[in-house]
Amino acid sequence: QSVKSQAVRAGMRTLREDGPLLQNLTPAAELSWALLMACARKVDFARLTRAVARCQRRCAIRRAAAHLVMAGLTGPGGPFEMQVEDVLGSSMPVMKNRDKALGDVLAASFDYGSRDYLVTKDRRFSYLEHGEAVAALATALRERYGVRKGDRVGILAANTPEWVMTFWAAQSLGAIAVGFNSWWVAREVAYGIDHTTPTVVIADAKRAQILSELNTDVPVLTMEEDLPTLMEKYSGSTLPRT
Repeated sequence: QSVKSQAVRAGMRTLREDGPLLQNLTPAAELSWALLMACARKVDFARLTRAVARCQRRCAIRRAAAHLVMAGLTGPGGPFEMQVEDVLGSSMPVMKNRDKALGDVLAASFDYGSRDYLVTKDRRFSYLEHGEAVAALATALRERYGVRKGDRVGILAANTPEWVMTFWAAQSLGAIAVGFNSWWVAREVAYGIDHTTPTVVIADAKRAQILSELNTDVPVLTMEEDLPTLMEKYSGSTLPRT
């Protein structure tokens, strides 16, 4: 009890002497400090009452401000306007102007123009450059390899910008990007191909060698040779939207 009393007295002395240092306490911390003072035998109830009232006012103001901000963001006309819709048989609040598919996210990325999107040790792509490359690749996959909505596009490669571009090309077509594990051995790759039945597989040179040994009928495009050729041929294509 003696140690507790000493600690409380020390705290109250700090509050009196270093009041300005405690002005930035959060409402919760200030209330906790006030309750700590109440543990002392000699309580300054006037100070305690003022501290609690001040805490309540500050909390109320912050709550009101938060409500105003949320109303501006999610209310009518806000960038994240909410409305109630039926989702799989249940009514729930959803964003009214939300993107309906990942392809919409890709289309919006063009607005970032020359800002960096992909940066590696020796390569750099802006949002615009990436988007144009994806538009060309997606068009090639659609026109040359018949990739349509719901088809699967296999990706078997290490992490490269072409991996990312292939993923987004699939999204713009409404296709399903199937990322195979780049550490798989031939037996595992064969299982993945048979299990997912992709319309086309895009691979880097190392994994393309594995695919060549499987005697698969699925077309295989290499990131080092085939993709640059296709992107150049279909350069300037409009981004497909599904």
